[in-house]
Amino acid sequence: MSDNKADKNGPDVSGSALCHLLPQLLPCEAAVILETGSAPTILCFSTDHEKAFTASSLIDALKLSTARLSAEGGVEAGLFPEPIYGFRSWASKPIGSKDGHKVLVLCLNSSTEPFPSPALTRLATLTANISSPEIRKKNQPYWTDI
Repeated sequence: MSDNKADKNGPDVSGSALCHLLPQLLPCEAAVILETGSAPTILCFSTDHEKAFTASSLIDALKLSTARLSAEGGVEAGLFPEPIYGFRSWASKPIGSKDGHKVLVLCLNSSTEPFPSPALTRLATLTANISSPEIRKKNQPYWTDI
């Protein structure tokens, strides 16, 4: 999968399920799972949003974010300095690492208000038992993890 777009042909079940559920369980319009590093990669994104997310642009925007705050379980939240793909606020949670790079769950909203505190606690709770080996790239069979 390249940095340009998340490939939706044959998505990973666990990553897709998480990306689909988070917008239903949180005040979150879109969810993205991305791997950081020198060649950042989007592992999956919520199917309700057909945007052409790029991992590097999301990571760059996160670095420039304002109104940052930290919550329990490694959850962070903030505001983008300017809209990115129409989204203004974000919340993230690291869910492990893959090949030595952090893997993040990223929730996005178009609101200019930061994520409310109860939503950050819920994000920490919902992702507490997830580890990144469960988040496989497209077309990687589940049995390669065994």
